[in-house]
Amino acid sequence: MTGKAKKATEAKKATEAKTFPSLASVASLALFAFSILNGCSPKNSPPSSNKIWIPEDVELLLGSLTTQSLQAVFPPYPDSRWQGYINQLGKKIAAVSERPDYDYRFIVARSSYPNAFSSPDGTVFITTGLLKLCHDQESEIAAVLAHEVAHVSHRHGALLLQKQAGWSAVALAIFGFEGTILGSATHLAGTLRNLGYGREMEIEADQAAALYLKKLKYPPASLKTFLEKMARFENSLGLSFETYLRSHPPIKDRLEQLQK
Repeated sequence: MTGKAKKATEAKKATEAKTFPSLASVASLALFAFSILNGCSPKNSPPSSNKIWIPEDVELLLGSLTTQSLQAVFPPYPDSRWQGYINQLGKKIAAVSERPDYDYRFIVARSSYPNAFSSPDGTVFITTGLLKLCHDQESEIAAVLAHEVAHVSHRHGALLLQKQAGWSAVALAIFGFEGTILGSATHLAGTLRNLGYGREMEIEADQAAALYLKKLKYPPASLKTFLEKMARFENSLGLSFETYLRSHPPIKDRLEQLQK
């Protein structure tokens, strides 16, 4: 075979590798389709996961792209001590969640606005503004991280992907239309950053977080204390939260749910 023909053959193989699904992907798709048809769901799964049909490898792929989009807006805070501390604390919380073996990663992001969000691939962001709001109180920081871990352990990101992209999310991930996949991930990143997971999932994450904190012997009121601080911060802004409230329950409602 000539050198030119050899290069053409290699190029064709590379194209086919991108175009056709891998055997593992096809097997994954077939397995979860079979599970849906037979009404199966994993044992010990949190309530919301029973509605989820996106396979975990697709969740990881789209989640990693979502994380890349988030990192472009929220760069890591250049302090290895804080990064190490938050990662260690987050891993401790994740160990008592419903998905303790998932690949979690915790990042302190440089932003003056207090915020925290999690990506479907297990990456959790917490901003320097939020750490400042907590006044370095570990129990409150743990409460925030527990809430975000709950989103991951209950597969809220996968559920949100289903709502936004449906079966196309699976087809795109398997057949490799990279530009469209990146578009879906960018859209998800914007949703997580600005609107969160939705009212029902936010309440569910609060309830799960309270259980994680209890297991780790943190004060039961830690999440309540943080939410009260956040409510005061929001009131001090004097801004309209009409858009925010479409998907986030008012903090007053979240506090009432925690009392039940």
